[in-house]
Formats: sequence, structure tokens, C-alpha cells
Amino acid sequence: MANKNTKVSVLTPIYNHKVEYVEKCLNSLKAQTLQDIEFILIDNEAIIEAKNLIDKFVNEDSRFRVIHIDKNEGYGKAMNLGIRQAKGEFIGIVESDDYVEPNFYEILCSKLINNDIDIVKATFFSETKSEESNEVGNHFPPDKCNTPISNVDIIEIPLTHASQWCAIYRKEMLINNGIYYTETKGATHQDMTFVLKTWFFAKKVIVLNEPLYHYRLNNPNQSTHQHDIVPWGSDVEYGLLAKFMAEHEQDMLPLYYYVKSRREYLNKNWFYKKQLTQKRFKYLKNCMSKIFFNEIKQGHVDFNMFTQYEEEEYKKIANHPILYYVEQNKLFDSSETHVSVKLMKIKISIKKELLKNILWVSDSIDKRHKVLCICGIRLKFKNK
Repeated sequence: MANKNTKVSVLTPIYNHKVEYVEKCLNSLKAQTLQDIEFILIDNEAIIEAKNLIDKFVNEDSRFRVIHIDKNEGYGKAMNLGIRQAKGEFIGIVESDDYVEPNFYEILCSKLINNDIDIVKATFFSETKSEESNEVGNHFPPDKCNTPISNVDIIEIPLTHASQWCAIYRKEMLINNGIYYTETKGATHQDMTFVLKTWFFAKKVIVLNEPLYHYRLNNPNQSTHQHDIVPWGSDVEYGLLAKFMAEHEQDMLPLYYYVKSRREYLNKNWFYKKQLTQKRFKYLKNCMSKIFFNEIKQGHVDFNMFTQYEEEEYKKIANHPILYYVEQNKLFDSSETHVSVKLMKIKISIKKELLKNILWVSDSIDKRHKVLCICGIRLKFKNK
């Protein structure tokens, strides 16, 4: 049972992962060498075999307790419930299909040398095939490791793999700044924006290049394998992050907007190229081009943080989405209707879907201008 001196509260939401994965996860928690710790198992409408496992660990080890949720209303709601009920000074996260080294939390807590440290973050093993074929995840610059450092001096945290689970976060920092997970059901990858929010408000952080967490990528139920779902949900998530930043505008440094823009580009570009198979142009136009165009307009992009190729790609997506789409999709199904047009002095086939998007007119964000788009080129005219 957790007490007032609990150092870490570890949140583990449990839903429908393989029972053998869940059992290995819970055994790795039970083996933790840190004693002033509690493990909050969030029964998010778990399958019956997982419920039996939860009961077993709660009965055998007083550090375990359970929160039952009768109806699964999403990852975000379950995690927020756990944060609010946590008794620990710090919050940790372990997904129920992953597992951790026995000294994981003891090592993280040993770095807490003063009360200014809000995040301690390790790295992880990425298991792509089997538990014997581990690949190490993030690497932080050696000169920034094992010492307290300002958040603005370690932008590698939000710009590398989110890996929200291989860290601990001061609960007071979360609560005081309203840092919670989004509860919108359509959102996915809430870890991306959670990591960004915590980085915004952390006074001091400590990172170490010690892999202590086992991230299982060979689980077919993971969200990363949900093609045509994750990209759209991720777009919802970034929209909600923009709203969060607007609500905390007085705390937002220009650097935060620069990092957010680059992180969004990296994620959306990866989703577009690797995961999306349907409605690709609609995603490019609505979730990438419009967003990137407005980010540039608002001064939220620092191209010094991009490679030259990334800068060129970002600008092309923002200003010429049709041209970018055509260049990225040179092969089309022969069964589809197509027309030949001359773009960049090259005859290229364009999908029927594209023809609807060659010309469009809409209001600008501030409603003071009409925006006329012709073949990806935007022209502005003042409203009367």
C-alpha cells in the first residue's frame, strides 16, 4: 500500500494485450528494487485473463493497487485518472506489453539530487523481432548526460523518439501546469504531445544513456501498426497541442514553437510516407500543407533546425502540395482516369482526385483576406 513517502507512482493501463506480455510486464514491476513505490494498474475494460492477473499481483504485493474502469473510453482518460490518484512524488509509465529492468526506478531516483529536477529520462531497448534481438533506442549527447540541465539545452528530448515511458515526471509540475493526456477518442499517439508539454515546463532535467526499458515493437496490437488510423489521430493530437500552447501563451518561448513545428513535421511526414495508404492527398492538403503554411506565416518555424532537404520539403508541402504529391506518387493505377499535364516541363499523370484541388478559394485565418489557390500557388486578396 502506498504511503505519504511514496517516491514514484507507476501507471500501467491494461486493455487487450497478450496475457503473456502483461504477465512479464507485471513481474518486472514486482522485481523493482525501489521499495517506496506504488504500481497503479488501470483496468481499462481489460480482458478476463488480464483481470485475473491484476487480482493476483494486487493480492501478492502491497505495492500494487488497481483502478477499475467499466467502459474503455480511451488511453488518455485512463492515464489522467491514474495521474490524479497517484500518491507518489513522481509519475512513471510502463505500458502493459513492455517490461523494465529490475533497477529501473532505483537508478532514475538516484539522480534526484535536488528539488529542481522535474524529469529524469533514460533510454530503451527496442525489440523489433524477439527479446534476444534488442536494439538500443535514443542516444543523448554524452556531454549532456548525468547532470542537471535546462530544458532549452536538451531539445533532443522532444525531437527524438517520444519514449514517454522511460522517464519519471514530477507530479507537482504536471498538476500545476495542467499537463494531462488528451481524452479525445479520435486522438492517437498522445505520448508525443505529453512529452512536449512536460518539456515545456520542466525547470531542470537529467538524461542518461542507459537502456533500462524494453519497448516491444513486435506486438501486432500496437497503434503503430494501425495504418490509416494513426496519421489522422495524430493530426487531432497536434491540433489539441496547439490549443494547449495558446492557452499557456505567456509561458511559451519562441523555441517551444520551433521545436513543436519540427516535431510535427517529422511525425506527419513519417506517417504520410510510411503508414498512410488511403486518402493520401486529403491528408497532405488538410493536415500538412495548410498547417505548415500557417506555421511559416506565424513565424513558428526555424529552418536552422532543419536539414537543407527537410527545409525544401517543408516549403514545397506548404506552398505547392499538388506538385509535391505528384513527385511523390509517380506511379498510378492504370485503371484510374487520368489526364496529362505539363508541370516542371515533364508530362505527369495526375489522379482524378487531384483535379478537384487544383483551384479553391477560402477565407484566411484572420478572415481579412480571401485565399485563392491555383495549382498549389496561394494568392491573397483583401475582403471587402
